[in-house]
Amino acid sequence: HNHIETGSTSIFWLFLILSAVALIVFNLMFYYSYSLQCHSVYLHVHSYSSFDPKPACMSFIIGSAFVIVQYFFTIFPEWCLVVAQIIHLLLMGYTCYNLRFLTFHYDLGNVILASTFSASAFNDIIMIIARYAKFPFYVPIITFFVVMIALSITFYFVLRSYTKKIVAGMQDSDLTEEERNDYLEKNKLNVDLNKALMYMRRGFMGATPFFATFALPKYVALSYNTVESISASLQLLSYFPCESRLMNSLLTQLCSKQNLSFYQRFLIYEVYHLNTLRQSSVSSSSNETLNELKNNTLHVETFVRSYFVLKEPNVYAFEEVSIRNKKCQSLWQEGIYNYPNNSEYYEEYSRFLIECPSDFYAAVLQRRSADLIDIGHNFAIDHSFIKMIQNYPEYIKKGIIDTKGNIRLNAKAKKDETISSSGSENTDHS
Repeated sequence: HNHIETGSTSIFWLFLILSAVALIVFNLMFYYSYSLQCHSVYLHVHSYSSFDPKPACMSFIIGSAFVIVQYFFTIFPEWCLVVAQIIHLLLMGYTCYNLRFLTFHYDLGNVILASTFSASAFNDIIMIIARYAKFPFYVPIITFFVVMIALSITFYFVLRSYTKKIVAGMQDSDLTEEERNDYLEKNKLNVDLNKALMYMRRGFMGATPFFATFALPKYVALSYNTVESISASLQLLSYFPCESRLMNSLLTQLCSKQNLSFYQRFLIYEVYHLNTLRQSSVSSSSNETLNELKNNTLHVETFVRSYFVLKEPNVYAFEEVSIRNKKCQSLWQEGIYNYPNNSEYYEEYSRFLIECPSDFYAAVLQRRSADLIDIGHNFAIDHSFIKMIQNYPEYIKKGIIDTKGNIRLNAKAKKDETISSSGSENTDHS
């Protein structure tokens, strides 16, 4: 087509600027939201969900940005488009190279992106050739889809075989320290952080017994001791309620690091909230919040009593009573949501319901909840653990963990050891 002369029309530059601004805004929105989702302690697994946002973000940003880049190159002679296609070819190759660490939750995401961008890179070569050799316009289109389908099938079987090989090597949970070190050195997990993260995540996704010992997350976090290694290990450990001690240790280490990204700070916030939800003991922050709620309740109670002793009560005072009751009740509900296993919260909330809004039925229910907590009932809903089990039910099916999140491998090993020792004793006596 005829190239557009620079400055020939203001519409060209108007569309170019508006599209560039829209591209930047939408890509920033996608990057921030997708990064937070990838580092959340609550698993949301879909075709393009991932542990690492970088490959997917780079793929979508490059794909959308080059629409504008090619539009911009129309102001130059046609041969300049070859430069844009060469740059696009190199970026597609670099993007496919970054996909080798298999960061997506589903293999489908790795296969689709790898095949699509590989076919796009191959199509760039075809388009460059098409500028010097004439052939029908539909040839590049047909070539793109044929290559993409062929690569999708190829990548699927290659990835499936590679994943099986990784998972097959992580089926033993009773490795000695020497055997574990040999495994790490053999697969070069002690020198390549990205490969170590890939093995760790694949072990988690495959519900392997070796991962269930949590030796690999601990090794990755402590050996490399970087922000990326600690945050990746911390995210996986947060799915298992039984590993609170190791999770707290890694959380402390991550908080001591500098230059944390926004999504790593978000991970710290979620892990702290999750830790507060799971804890059974009363913390200092819980007591501080409870004292604030008590003081707030006392002020509301005083205001309610002052209303009933008014000689000439009016509707404005009554509205103020209602507003303060609702505000204080919302604070109590938030406190119970944050500390669902603290019986004192339910007792004090019951007192508030009696003295302020006079909701006696709800007060009885809260008092009943306090009594149930005192006899061992758990009101905390661990959504992180529930989402993990929903997406990876093999942990329950294989008997690796129970429904409360406790690891059963150690208990099973101890049971087998006890049976074998008792059998040997019986043999000696006979």
